[in-house]
Amino acid sequence: MSGINGTTILFKLGTKLVAGQTSANYDESVDVIETTSKLSVERWKTKIGGEISGSGSVECIVDPNDTTNATYAEVLAAVRARELVDFSIGGTATGDKFQTGKCILTSISNAYPQNDKVTFSLSFETSGKITEGTVPA
Repeated sequence: MSGINGTTILFKLGTKLVAGQTSANYDESVDVIETTSKLSVERWKTKIGGEISGSGSVECIVDPNDTTNATYAEVLAAVRARELVDFSIGGTATGDKFQTGKCILTSISNAYPQNDKVTFSLSFETSGKITEGTVPA
């Protein structure tokens, strides 16, 4: 069975990739609403699906030489703006699948280890419907 190389899955803020990406994740979850009553059959709990939400995070190396992609300063500004931003996560080559929608950047965290690279991670939560697309030719 063949898989997809995680290296090809990237996170974009608006039209820019976030610089220095090393890892990312995206999760969706469904609220579960309990509908059990005192009259439920043999006292088994019953449930229905509720609203869908999404969240994720991206790990990055701080790259001061990258002037093309979204820099640490741009990501920090987006966190502090506390506003919805366009995002996508997925492949970037022709025919690759990706997911896209709106999100709020909810946190940014820095790491300054001794004798190692400076990194940061950002977290986000989605707002509204997330759609799937395919990168055009």
